[in-house]
Amino acid sequence: DNDTKAHDVLRGKVDLARRGFWPGGPRPFGLKFVPVVSDINGQQVFQGNKLGPYDVEDWIIKLLFKQARETGHGQTRLARFLNEHEQIPDQFKPFYGSTVGFWLDQTLYRGDLTFNEYCTGVVADTRRVELNPEEEVIRVREFCEPIVDPADFDTVQAMRERRRRKAKKVSKGAAGSEKQIAPLAPGLSLTYPLTGLVRCANCGSSMRPVTSGRKSKAGKTYAYYACPRYIDRICDNDRYIPEAWLRQTVVGLIRDRLFPC
Repeated sequence: DNDTKAHDVLRGKVDLARRGFWPGGPRPFGLKFVPVVSDINGQQVFQGNKLGPYDVEDWIIKLLFKQARETGHGQTRLARFLNEHEQIPDQFKPFYGSTVGFWLDQTLYRGDLTFNEYCTGVVADTRRVELNPEEEVIRVREFCEPIVDPADFDTVQAMRERRRRKAKKVSKGAAGSEKQIAPLAPGLSLTYPLTGLVRCANCGSSMRPVTSGRKSKAGKTYAYYACPRYIDRICDNDRYIPEAWLRQTVVGLIRDRLFPC
């Protein structure tokens, strides 16, 4: 019964999308809902919502793409640029790198809709997000009025694709390195045991391990935990906690609690 309901809901959303109506969910940043009402037998019947530029926010999206095109910066630097921009009201801040990256890939800003591109599920108590087969992805050209010039959008996408290929190449080159914890499932493996467990005391974000980038004379590379929001200029915590010291401290505390004698 649940499978049938899910199928019917998805079919209804796909039908709306192909007819040019928003298939559901919160409105995208920079766009607004434009209700469409038809006169049927003398009665006003709501047909659905279409999307149109929202002048209160769309200029921020235009500014973002202009900066991305001119500088070639990644989403972290672009988020920092938006957070430090004096003309952007505080009500829209802070901007996060992941959000900025999502906006840069949002085809609605060039006027096209990409729907049902991903599917989600739970595998071994882990939430997984995977790409759907291309035949299941709904693409509607000229779905709404574009905010960003399609040529500028394609230029930014080409820059981001080059960065992705470079990142994959680096990741593939490091795939043979030894891991302190072997990966149990496809995805990002844990190099450091406390990854995802260390929290920033200022903003509560999960602190990320970063390496020094240099090796000692003995060939060792040192790692530190740092708040990712500091890079975006959202958090003031600029401290770098040595990974080895923190790991030894945590292990020592656990040992003292398990074996108090």
